[in-house]
Amino acid sequence: MPTETDWMRGINDDARLSSIIMPGSHDAGVAKTNVDLNWGVKEKWAVCQHGAIYDQALWGSRFFDCRVFYQAQSLDADRAYAFQKFLQKNNANAFEGVDKVEKQAEYLALEIKKKSLKFGHFSGERQDTTGKGGIGGAYGGGLKASIFEAIRFLREHPTEFLILRFSHSGWPEKLSQVMKYWYGKYAASEGWQDRIYRSPTNIASEFVRNLRGKLVMIFDGKHTSLDPAIGLHRFSKFEDTNAAADMGLTTCGTYAGSSKVNVVVEEAKKAAERHFNGHGFDHLHFVYYQQTMTLKSIESATHKLNEKSSKIAGGKPYTGGARTNLPGFLGELTTMANQYNLGVSRFANVISHDFVDVTTSRQIIGLNSGFQW
Repeated sequence: MPTETDWMRGINDDARLSSIIMPGSHDAGVAKTNVDLNWGVKEKWAVCQHGAIYDQALWGSRFFDCRVFYQAQSLDADRAYAFQKFLQKNNANAFEGVDKVEKQAEYLALEIKKKSLKFGHFSGERQDTTGKGGIGGAYGGGLKASIFEAIRFLREHPTEFLILRFSHSGWPEKLSQVMKYWYGKYAASEGWQDRIYRSPTNIASEFVRNLRGKLVMIFDGKHTSLDPAIGLHRFSKFEDTNAAADMGLTTCGTYAGSSKVNVVVEEAKKAAERHFNGHGFDHLHFVYYQQTMTLKSIESATHKLNEKSSKIAGGKPYTGGARTNLPGFLGELTTMANQYNLGVSRFANVISHDFVDVTTSRQIIGLNSGFQW
């Protein structure tokens, strides 16, 4: 039997992406192993995962919520970037030997930008052109290192595929520019052209056999100049147009924006019913199974036990944390799915949650055994 590490080996090659159920990682880039706090925030307020993307993939996650910000590296780096801007705004010819200096500053600034693109989780996200990143949160792993981690996992486990969704990013136009630069640099030398999915198609309708061993990268509408030929695909939300895009990947689903699990569950069930009562195979149904807003500790909240009850074993349902209630929630999803014609649509495709591990992934992956492709 396949383990959580290579669970897709048990998925039929002829299955389409929109017909399988995957564990997903909420705020995948900020973990205990790579957190870099910002503005005096405590780690427990910002960290959403145990390990880096490579580790989460080993534990079974296949869909990753990625938010990228620019983090200034040092005072010298900031000065170099500021000097470059100064030269651009003034007459460079007025300075003796300035051509050489300007080129050095420009090169250094470019390198700084690329090295400083890091994952982040912030309460105050903003368009970042200042080099200060978000407000009230933390930086996580480096973007380039994480992409190499994902490709490494796929080399080691070629039956699997990974999806990175980029949204909420603080510098989206720069992110897409840097991604193009990296692709040109590593396409041949590091095998990016072989491991990155590059077909101009509706990804939700793609066959699993064409996705195996691939890294799928999708970017929301704030990112500019996307190009499927180099693996930069468009991400869109079904609710915005009431339709799926012809190319790229579209998802539907409702984000509850609540710290209370009972609210999260009810919103998720309503969204699932809407999907099942009229949506098709041209997009994915994304379940936001995560708590948020004013949590003293994200990890403690998701592990909180249900309130005691003399009548119900394990306490009153949905009074504790998301992880505690995951089995019950998945049971409700399965019951609801059995009330519909399974040939019409898949009930849920991605169940995104905090602190992914083998246990949570096994519970989600197990839903696939109850359906036919």
